[in-house]
Amino acid sequence: MVDLVLSRPGLMTAGETHWSNSPHLGLGYLSAVSRERGISVRIVDGRLERHTSEEETANAILQHQPEIVGLSAFTIELNRADKIARLLKEKDPGIVTVLGGPHANSLPRESFSDCSGFDYLVAGEAENSLTELIIAHRNGESKESIVGLFRKNDADFLKHDNHASFEEDLSALPFPAWDLFPRTSIYPIMTERGCPYNCVFCSHNLTKRIRSRSVEHVMEEIRWLYRDFCAKQIYFEDETFGLNHDRTVELLNLLIDFNQMAGIRFKAQTRVDHVSEKMIKLMRRAGFEYLELGVESGDPAVLSNSGKNISLEQVKKAVFIAKQNGIKVWLKFIIGLPGETKRSVRKTIDFAVSLNPHRLSVAVIVPYPGSRIYEWAQKGQNGYHFLSKDWNKFDKYFGASVELDTLSYPSMRRFQIQMYFETYLLNGRFLELLNMAWVHRSLAFSVARSLFKTPWH
Repeated sequence: MVDLVLSRPGLMTAGETHWSNSPHLGLGYLSAVSRERGISVRIVDGRLERHTSEEETANAILQHQPEIVGLSAFTIELNRADKIARLLKEKDPGIVTVLGGPHANSLPRESFSDCSGFDYLVAGEAENSLTELIIAHRNGESKESIVGLFRKNDADFLKHDNHASFEEDLSALPFPAWDLFPRTSIYPIMTERGCPYNCVFCSHNLTKRIRSRSVEHVMEEIRWLYRDFCAKQIYFEDETFGLNHDRTVELLNLLIDFNQMAGIRFKAQTRVDHVSEKMIKLMRRAGFEYLELGVESGDPAVLSNSGKNISLEQVKKAVFIAKQNGIKVWLKFIIGLPGETKRSVRKTIDFAVSLNPHRLSVAVIVPYPGSRIYEWAQKGQNGYHFLSKDWNKFDKYFGASVELDTLSYPSMRRFQIQMYFETYLLNGRFLELLNMAWVHRSLAFSVARSLFKTPWH
C-alpha cells in the first residue's frame, strides 16, 4: 500500500505513440516533492507505458493499493481521466481521487460539473497543495485552509476560492523522480516557468511572471540525467528558451564544455524575435539539434491578430540563421486564427513552402480553456463559434471543436493536409515525405481515417 499514485491517461489513438517517448515533467516534480516530504509515491504514466484503454491504466494504479490517486489531464484527456477515476471508485470506493493539470487550472468549477469521478481538484502549481492534502488526509486534519484545493461535497460546489501559490524558488525543488518512471533515453527539463506574452490561442497555465532556476542548478540536473539515467536527448520545456540573453549565454557556454564528453542532443522552443546569430552559434556548439519556432501564420494581418507580436521578416531571419549554422528548424503553424480566410491560409502555405523547414507542424485552431479564443467562442465574438463542447474534440489534428464565420472546419482540415503535402513536394522532398509517412504510419492512418469522417464542403 502507498500513500499516493500519480498518473496520466494513456493513448487515445495509435497515432499518438510518436508523442509518447518521454516522461511527464509535472508528475516527475510532484512525485519528487511528495517523496521528499515523507509520502510514499508511485507513478503510472499511461502514455509512456503505452496504455490503450482506461481499464489498463486503472488496473495498473490499483496494483499499488493507493490511498490517494492524482490524475493530470490536458483538455483532450479530461474524459479519459474521469473514466479512470470512476473505474478506481468502482473497484475501491475508499480511494481519494484528485484532478490536476492544465484543464483543471483553467476551469476548476466546470471540471466538477463535467466529471463525476473526482473528490478534489488542485488548481495552480501543485507541489505544495497536493502534499498538504495528502498529509492532512493521513492525519485526519481539516483541508479547508489548503490554497488551490477545490472540494466536491454533497452540494457539488464547495471550494476554496484561490489557485495554489506559484513556486518562487525553482532551484529549491528536487529533481524530478525519474527513477519511478519506465526507463527511457529522452528526458524533459525546465529552466524557468512562465511566459510574458499574450498569444490569443494560449491558455497561459504557468502565468506571465517568469521564475528562473540558477544556471548551476540546471547544469547539475543535466549532469545527473547523463550520469544516472544515460540521457541521450534532453528537451528544454521552457515556454521560450533564451528569454534572458545573458543567462542563456552562460548556460550554453557551460553546456559546450560538458557536452564535448557527453554527446547529448538537445532541443528547445523559442520565439523568432529571440533568435540571434550569437545564441544560435552557441546552441550549435552545445549540441542542439532542433529548434522549434512558432510561426503561426504567413499572412501579416492574421499574424498580427494572433497577439504573437512578431513579423514575417523576423521569421525569415530566424530560420536563415538557424539553417546557416546547422541547426534544424521545426516550424509550427495554426490554421484558424482571428481573421483567417481561404486567401490568408493560401499565403501561409506559400510561406511555409518558401521557408522549407526540416520539420513541420500544422494545427487546426483549438479553443483551449483559458485562452482568448475560448472566451470569444463562448461569446460568439470575433467570428468564432463552437462546433462541440465535447472535450474529446479539442484536438488540433483529429477534433472539430470550433470554426470561423469566414472559414469552415472542413476547409481548415483540407488546408492542414494540403500544407504538409505542398511543403514537402514543392521542395522536392518526395522520398522524405514517404519516409515520414512510413515512420509515423499509425499517425498517418489516424489522420486519413479522420478525413473520411469529415464532411468536405
